[in-house]
Amino acid sequence: MTWMHAYLVEQRGLSLRQAGLYAFFSFIGIAIVAALAGFAADRLIAGGYDVAVMRKSFIVAGFIGGTSVLRGAYAPSAQRTLFWSELRSRTPRSKDQPAKL
Repeated sequence: MTWMHAYLVEQRGLSLRQAGLYAFFSFIGIAIVAALAGFAADRLIAGGYDVAVMRKSFIVAGFIGGTSVLRGAYAPSAQRTLFWSELRSRTPRSKDQPAKL
């Protein structure tokens, strides 16, 4: 996401201030989702689910959700680009390292 502000300024015509604000909210969204996904994974594992299955499930969900940023690249407006970028930042991710296969 370090490229996001430059993309918004150069390709979508936002001011540097607007782009910085949107990037800030993306990072806040990532932090919130990471904490919530970690909490959910911990609760599921504590409830008896297999550790490896839970970690892999959260990783797959994160990758699938992360592909939503591609839709933003082809969006017709800056607002839609930001919507898809925000959606991507809110996909679940496991806070743990993936289990070895």
